[in-house]
Amino acid sequence: IDFYPFEYLDDNGNPTGFTIHLLKEIEKNNGVKFEIELKKWSAVSNDLQYGKNFDLTSLYYSAKRDTIVDFCYPLLITYDELFIRKSENNINSINDLIGKEVLVEKDGFIDEYIRTNLPKLKVIHVSTESEAQKLINEGKHDAAIVNYYSGIANLNRFNLTNIYSKSIPWVPREYGFAVKPGDSVLLKMVNDAILKIKQEGTYDKIYKKWFIYDEDSISYQNYFVWTGLGLLFIGFAAALIFSWNRTLNREVKKKTEELTKAKTEAENLSRLKSEFISQISHEIRTPVNVVISGVDFLKEQLRDEKDEFTLSVADSIISATKRLIRTIDLIINFAEIRTGTYSFSRKKIDIITDVLNPLLREYKNEAMLKKVDLLLNLKTEKRIIDADEFSVKQIFSNLIDNAIKYTDDGFITVSVEE
Repeated sequence: IDFYPFEYLDDNGNPTGFTIHLLKEIEKNNGVKFEIELKKWSAVSNDLQYGKNFDLTSLYYSAKRDTIVDFCYPLLITYDELFIRKSENNINSINDLIGKEVLVEKDGFIDEYIRTNLPKLKVIHVSTESEAQKLINEGKHDAAIVNYYSGIANLNRFNLTNIYSKSIPWVPREYGFAVKPGDSVLLKMVNDAILKIKQEGTYDKIYKKWFIYDEDSISYQNYFVWTGLGLLFIGFAAALIFSWNRTLNREVKKKTEELTKAKTEAENLSRLKSEFISQISHEIRTPVNVVISGVDFLKEQLRDEKDEFTLSVADSIISATKRLIRTIDLIINFAEIRTGTYSFSRKKIDIITDVLNPLLREYKNEAMLKKVDLLLNLKTEKRIIDADEFSVKQIFSNLIDNAIKYTDDGFITVSVEE
């Protein structure tokens, strides 16, 4: 029940945190009231397996979990980091953990990942990630793998001065709400509320309240606010000049009307840009940082030799980046449709080389995790069509994604005929 600053109990025993704050906004937007209960992750994991004791929950996305819940729109993209004592000089990468005692939250996302991908690691289970950091700080065990956001926040929260983060981003993934499979009504209600909260700028305020330690430059939204204030100041100055010099009344009136019109147009433009930027700013900032740091890490690992772990991290980064790019493209297209600037790029494309081959490579790992064979059946070497490449790719992406999601074993075949 301690996943600070996402969700935890305050000094009065009341649920609070980033996730709880967003739930309150969803309640307010829909006129509903949620009964909020915080549990240890082991209990939550058991509830998910048997589909009981919850209608709405929050958790990390994975292909496995996508088969037992329906995920809402992601709230943010996060990752784990390695925390060690400042006196430790022999741990510089995940590979150096072999033979060491590594603390992770029992049955959590990273625990599941390690069981599948790094079974040789000596894992010590704890109830919460904060407990893992406290034990390392006290000189017990060797390292802890915890969420970046909560890990950095806990350093200040518990005055953990004996440990630090190695700044090795590990397993980037989405975090958000999820509902029971088939609960389309609740799914739509939450998704609509999330979009509204982001468009209105409420999400930015909540994010900055709970993640104040995150590196953040001056937001575009603040820029537009100051731009609007500047325009108001100019309008005030114009009015002052008008009252001060009556002889210039006609000219000043004309300039003031022009200024007012320009001000209105600038405010409308600022509002549209602000809504758009506030919706995607955090989804862009965090994963881009993950990609940059992750690639630097992989370069260090690949200097000596290629190993399965490094390739696994590379696949995770590539998958997260492609998911991010597709999300950004969809948002940009939506914004262009709203403003009437969307253009349909129709051209001749080879549906095999331009669409299917890239998509099958992208979904290869996801299919392998579910032990599903992803096959391409070709009855022709080329299949040229006249269409918009992005739209066609998005259609096939949705079809392949759903096929993997609802296929537990066996194979999926994509066929191309003459």
